[in-house]
Amino acid sequence: MQNQRLISVAIAVFLLIICVSQSVFTVHETRKAIVFQFGELKHIYNEPGLKFKLPFIQDVVYYDRRLQNYAMPTLEVTAGDQKRIVVDLYARYLIDNVRLFYKTIGSDDRQAIEQRLSAVVESSMRIVLGQYPLGALLSTQRTQVMNQIHDSVRKSLQELGVVVHDVRIVKADLPKENSNAVYRRMESDRIRIAKRIRAEGGEKAQFIKAQAERDRVIILAEARKKADIFNGEGLAKASAIYATAFKEDPQFFDFYRSMSAYEKALSGENTTMVMSPNHPFFKQFNGSER
Repeated sequence: MQNQRLISVAIAVFLLIICVSQSVFTVHETRKAIVFQFGELKHIYNEPGLKFKLPFIQDVVYYDRRLQNYAMPTLEVTAGDQKRIVVDLYARYLIDNVRLFYKTIGSDDRQAIEQRLSAVVESSMRIVLGQYPLGALLSTQRTQVMNQIHDSVRKSLQELGVVVHDVRIVKADLPKENSNAVYRRMESDRIRIAKRIRAEGGEKAQFIKAQAERDRVIILAEARKKADIFNGEGLAKASAIYATAFKEDPQFFDFYRSMSAYEKALSGENTTMVMSPNHPFFKQFNGSER
């Protein structure tokens, strides 16, 4: 009888422990909790701490309250000038209204949330970028474009109980085939510019060379002219000096002139002269003038 009582007490304690364990749950500071009873939402716990529920007939679903980062798949969109661009972007969001979120999306499934987020961002981006040319993403209008996309996404996701804090384009580029075409066009433009610059440089070089040649000819002509003038003046002075000297001593001048002639005529190694010894050329050797 006593053993049966102990067993009954043990069973009662065990059931009590199970009931308590099923009645008590903890809401972490990084989460929010919703209590359901037979699928019907009964209570929402936004504050962390120890909470209670009816055992076995009530269930708890947790939702992450932290700010989430989502790197979206690469999107290819068409700008307002009909140019295609490839866009990499990310979004930051959090679950704000868990009641509304549960009604629209359901459980805290990140994949489901990000699928909806991706669809909304892609739709908003196509609509907004379709209003701007590609150059807007490369200028100061980029901030205006991003703010417009963020506002559109934020309004759409508010209806799902999600608050979007930021949407940013990480990189915007042309598709590969467009990039190759742009590269080839830029390359041909640079080659054309290089040829033009070389042609202009060659033309300027020819002009500079012609100018330098003309200046050289002018300088040489002026130099020869001055040289001829100086030479003429020198010869005139020399002639005047010679004339003065000849007048002073004609006999010495005649002797000097004969010596100069002998020096020039007999300076070679193989000099042969066939002349009469009495020729006037040798008068200085004969000691007489003829």
